[in-house]
Amino acid sequence: MAKRPETTPPRELLRRQHAGPCAFADQRADQAESFDWQATDISNRSMLIAATLSNAYDFAHKLVSVQEPQQLATLQTEFVRRQAEIFADQMKDVSENMMQEATDVAATMQRSKRRSE
Repeated sequence: MAKRPETTPPRELLRRQHAGPCAFADQRADQAESFDWQATDISNRSMLIAATLSNAYDFAHKLVSVQEPQQLATLQTEFVRRQAEIFADQMKDVSENMMQEATDVAATMQRSKRRSE
């Protein structure tokens, strides 16, 4: 007796037909998110550089007018304190960005898992 060919259920056929366009759209969305993240990262780094340069410029400007050693010590302490604040703010931003990225990756994995089911 001849073996009857196996048929693919209609639901599976539909899933296969739409997998291509959906995967393409998903890739484009992922790329857009990546570009957005990169632009944000560049912006954040630019702001850090600007804050650091501004602090250094202020320090140099005040340094020129120092007349006593005590003023120099106070000025240097102020400069180091401000640099530490800038660094702490940057680390806070990095931490928040890492948490957001982890959340985004988890969400993407969940979406991929749901699509593959």
